Amino acid sequence: MRTGIRMIAAGLAIAGIGLVAGCGGSGDSSGTSSGAAASDFVTQANGICATAYTDFQTLGDMQSFTSVTDFKDRFGKALALAKKQYADIERLTPPADISKDVATYLNEGATSVATSQKLYREVASGTDLNQAVADTTDSAAGRANIKARRAAAMAAGLGDCAS
Repeated sequence: MRTGIRMIAAGLAIAGIGLVAGCGGSGDSSGTSSGAAASDFVTQANGICATAYTDFQTLGDMQSFTSVTDFKDRFGKALALAKKQYADIERLTPPADISKDVATYLNEGATSVATSQKLYREVASGTDLNQAVADTTDSAAGRANIKARRAAAMAAGLGDCAS
């Protein structure tokens, strides 16, 4: 079983459904937006991502699970964190000049969350972890999702949401 759990971790990494992997602390926050409202939006959104990243780190190594129960517990918590992060950013009103990039970031995030929810439901229903990854993920699409999410975050000045 341990081997299978390590294999699913590799599958998750390849699939690119690391949930809040698009969030972290060392990004550049110099977007194309200007003005006080834009600065407030960027500051608030980057703060949401930085908090999500910190919370995500408390879940431990998301590339290694000790059991199916451990996967369901920690992956379920990561999924809840990701959903909250995207919902919190969605509640903000982005300035017009970056609204398209923010919408792209949120749409790509929603795609990642939807894929993650499907994987979680399969595992929770008793599907073998490796089979669930095979059934629910597409590594090329996952990589494209991460790339699009990061590019949109950087274009909007959301460096903490892109690293």
